[in-house]
Amino acid sequence: MIIKWKAYLNYKDIQKVEECGVVNAYKILKELRAKPDKNGIPFEDSEEAKRKKGLVIPTEIYIRENPYAKKSFVREVEK
Repeated sequence: MIIKWKAYLNYKDIQKVEECGVVNAYKILKELRAKPDKNGIPFEDSEEAKRKKGLVIPTEIYIRENPYAKKSFVREVEK
């Protein structure tokens, strides 16, 4: 499924892209939040995650780990 580009993805967005259930979407989201970045710090421990409300992950992290999903996001051009 194709969705509009967002800075952060929640479980509903992952559910649409992966075409999976709620439980699997949360599992994917939690796994990606716990995975360390190039500096060795997981997103869930970052200052950015602490400022965000709810369980979200940056779209860039999701695409980096799932490159096949890049075509599932569409950026709208402002006129």
